[in-house]
Amino acid sequence: TILVLKLLDQNHVESAMVKIIDKILLMSGIFIVLTVWLIYVLQQKTIVTILNRLYDVNNSLKKCRKYTLENDSFVYIFGFCNFALCFSIATLEIIVDSKYTVIMWAVPFIVGTSVFAQYTIFLSIIVQFFKSINKTILKIGNLSSKNKIKVSFVTKILYDDSLIKDIYNINFDFINLCEISNQIADFYAIPILVLTIYFVPTTTYNLYFMILSFIVSDDKSTIALYFDYGILIFCISLSYAALTTNVTRITRE
Repeated sequence: TILVLKLLDQNHVESAMVKIIDKILLMSGIFIVLTVWLIYVLQQKTIVTILNRLYDVNNSLKKCRKYTLENDSFVYIFGFCNFALCFSIATLEIIVDSKYTVIMWAVPFIVGTSVFAQYTIFLSIIVQFFKSINKTILKIGNLSSKNKIKVSFVTKILYDDSLIKDIYNINFDFINLCEISNQIADFYAIPILVLTIYFVPTTTYNLYFMILSFIVSDDKSTIALYFDYGILIFCISLSYAALTTNVTRITRE
C-alpha cells in the first residue's frame, strides 16, 4: 500500500515499521482466509442442516390456509450490492496493478464481506418468515372473531379442525425458526469475530495512509487507489450496518 502511495521516498513514514505492519497484515489476511475456509469445511453439515430446516419450515407453513410469504427485496438488493462492490474492488486492484495488494487486501476482503453477506441474508430470511407468521396469526384472530356464538351467556369461538391444525403447525414452525436462528448465530460467531479482529486494524491502517497521501501527495495516479480503499471501507461499514439492522429486526419480531 505504502509503495503504491509513494510515501516512503518522501520520508513521511518509517519504512522498516511499515514493512513490518505490511507483513503482519499479509499473514493475518492469509490466516483469516484459511480459518474461514476451515470452518466452512468442518461445519458444512451444519449449513446443509440449516438449509434443509428452512426448506421444511417453508413447506410446512405453505400448508396453512391463511399463510402467505411476505416479499422482502432486501435480500436481493443487498446480495447484488455486495457482489457489485466486491467486483469493483477486484477491478480497481487490477488497475492499480499491484499483486501484493491483491493478495493482501482483495482476497481477505472478498471472503470476509461474503461471510457477512451470507449471515445477513440468513437473518433476513428468518425475519421474513417471522413477519409472515405474525400476519397469519392476525388473520386467524380476525377469522375467530367472526365465528363467535353465545351459549348460556358465555361467548364461545367455533374452530374447525383445519384451523386448529394450522395453529399447531404455526407454533411448531415458530419454535423451529428460533432454533434455526440459534444455529445460524453459533455457526457464524467465530468467523464474524476473527473477521472483526482483522477488519478493524486493516481499515484503520488504510484510512490513515489514504488521508496522509491525500495531504502530502498530489500524484494523480493515486486517484484509483482512493476509490479502491474508499469502496473497501464503505463495503465493510455497509456489512456491519446491514448485519446490525437485521439482528435488531429479528429481535423485534
